[in-house]
Amino acid sequence: MTLMNVVEEKETSEEVILTWRIHRLRDEPQKIGLVALGYGLAFAFWRLAFPYPLGLFLPMIALTGAMAEYLFPVDYKLTNKKVYCSCGPAIKLELLWSDIRRATRGRDGVYLSTLKIPSRLDSFRGIRLRFAQDNEVLVRETVKKLWSQTS
Repeated sequence: MTLMNVVEEKETSEEVILTWRIHRLRDEPQKIGLVALGYGLAFAFWRLAFPYPLGLFLPMIALTGAMAEYLFPVDYKLTNKKVYCSCGPAIKLELLWSDIRRATRGRDGVYLSTLKIPSRLDSFRGIRLRFAQDNEVLVRETVKKLWSQTS
């Protein structure tokens, strides 16, 4: 192993700093009635428009995808190089710390955006790190430390 390989391995190694999981369905069970009502209304209107039973899969997939953050557990991982967020079977997001231009603290989490100024595109260009019940301070401090290292 040459010196060049050792340097490359050191630069590419990714160290996990913090991980946590939230599940909003378990944390906020009082909202399950609204979710059931939304599914029921969507199926009823869709059934009126398309009376074929096979046609009910489209609203089910669309609603489940839209409400995935509530229905499925959300896993967060902060490493020395990237921020990861995964939710359900299909949603996997990641951002390099060097790509993050703005970090905004909210009441339920920290929003990391690739845009320098607030925009309507924010929800498509960033990751919201929701706090678990007991890790707000730890998440804020870790984000501040890791983001400042790459800025």
